[in-house]
Amino acid sequence: MKNGESESVNAGAVPLRPITGSVGCRILDKMRRCTPKGAAKPWKTADNVELIERVAGAGVPVEELESYVEGCSELVASRGEAPIYWTVRQLFTAPTMDWWRNKVEAMRHAAEQRQAHELDKAARVERERIERELRRQHSAATPADLEVRRAAAPVKAEVLQRARMQELSQSVLLRLNGGGPVDCPKCQASVSASESKCPACGQVLVDSKGHRRGGLRTVG
Repeated sequence: MKNGESESVNAGAVPLRPITGSVGCRILDKMRRCTPKGAAKPWKTADNVELIERVAGAGVPVEELESYVEGCSELVASRGEAPIYWTVRQLFTAPTMDWWRNKVEAMRHAAEQRQAHELDKAARVERERIERELRRQHSAATPADLEVRRAAAPVKAEVLQRARMQELSQSVLLRLNGGGPVDCPKCQASVSASESKCPACGQVLVDSKGHRRGGLRTVG
């Protein structure tokens, strides 16, 4: 059954052509254009125009009223409200106007949250894709990487050669000094290569050939 504001009831209706300067007519035209499926288009009656004019006269901008009407249409289309309540009196009189406005705001806030969630999800997926690509590029040896490695090879070889020479020099110097520190056979004290006697107990020390230790030389 159609409600009392359906097009079948046209008593008191005024022409549908725009009336210059009439906010009520402008909003009624907006309602008729965005009437959701299953709802009846409101007629441009003097009573309907007056109801809207009262809201506009309270200081509500016409753009805000149009946005409000669009939100109410979306609410009905999404089955947030029954189409039978798509009437001027429901949308523009207390206390139902506050109810509609709150429902529209909640619906739009939920839509913004869903959109933000989708954007965050898309950004996370893209970031993970970029990270995977960077890891792949890092693990793959490019021609430029190979050229850098070839250029650095001589320097690396020279560094290794100098390290070997230093180790060899230290080994020769250690042998010339009679070897490294040894333990005294008598008291087990540690005696440096330059000592021929144990400074702790006076024990005479000999090398592996049976010669008396004497620093840089050996004595019989």
